[in-house]
Amino acid sequence: MSDQVKQIAARLRDLRDIAGVSEETLAAELGVTVETYMKYESGSTDIPIGFLYEAAGRFGVELTAILTGEEPKLRTYCLVRNGRGV
Repeated sequence: MSDQVKQIAARLRDLRDIAGVSEETLAAELGVTVETYMKYESGSTDIPIGFLYEAAGRFGVELTAILTGEEPKLRTYCLVRNGRGV
């Protein structure tokens, strides 16, 4: 598998370890078999985006954090004074 998939798998494993959840428990919560989950976590197979989205919700992180390893950042903003907006 590609290096990116292995990095995503490592972040998924780290989140599970930090939360103190077993592979079996997380697989059951996310609706996959333990064997399938272990393949995802090892990086030996592609991980569906729907699975990653559910995992992000389970751990209370943004999907971007699992995909890139960074929290999303606000790049632009607009200041609107009270009473002067559109």
